[in-house]
Amino acid sequence: NSPQTVSLSGSGTSSSTPVTLSASSLNFGSVTVGATSSATTVTLTNRQSTSLTISSVGISGPFAISSKTCGTSLAAGVSCAVGITFTPTATGAASGTLTFTDTASNSPQKVSLSGTGTAPVAVSPTSLNFGAIAVGSASAGQTVTVTNNSASAVTVNGITFTGDFSNATTWGASLATGTNCTINVKFAPSAAGTRTGTLAVNLSTGTLTVALTGIGSSSSATAVLTLSPSTVTFNNGYTIGDNPSQTIAVTNS
Repeated sequence: NSPQTVSLSGSGTSSSTPVTLSASSLNFGSVTVGATSSATTVTLTNRQSTSLTISSVGISGPFAISSKTCGTSLAAGVSCAVGITFTPTATGAASGTLTFTDTASNSPQKVSLSGTGTAPVAVSPTSLNFGAIAVGSASAGQTVTVTNNSASAVTVNGITFTGDFSNATTWGASLATGTNCTINVKFAPSAAGTRTGTLAVNLSTGTLTVALTGIGSSSSATAVLTLSPSTVTFNNGYTIGDNPSQTIAVTNS
């Protein structure tokens, strides 16, 4: 099988690049909506033999410049720094850009910014499916977790269910900051067919809901086994002695 080859790759940086940044992108991770992350620093370096004139340092999105040593000019061979923070205004992914505009030939220099806003109080998952359970019996419990990411304790006003679903959990009167609590949900179908319901967690900050579903099966129903996938293909190219494997799921519906 000669010749044997290995693909190699890399990125060359030229000392002739007039101005460089310490990072091309920053990810601030998950931050609670309304809270502010710790600052992360980006450094701008003037690699020219002459001074650099900086006309602006701008930022977009739910990000802010918390500190800055970059003035209107930067001497040859000198660096300056900008501190950046993330304050999400909504849950979900957020993005922005830090932009340096100057007299270098590779101006503007940009840093991509990203982060995720998380709810002050969140429930996970937001839906549960219990599959098929015989009418008159109860399922095993499934867990829902409520997490308090806010800066203060949250009052628990109550937990309510609709449909053929119930709670086997005892909660306290409040949920301290930075803590979580679990709800053990069970399904006991009262009739055959698809059954739906809702779990509502009533808190001082609002109500969190979880969609619940399951199927009530008749005790006289015949079990049906299904396989997935129905076809498994092992491609050519294996060497004698290899032990490739693929998985087939067997489901009793």
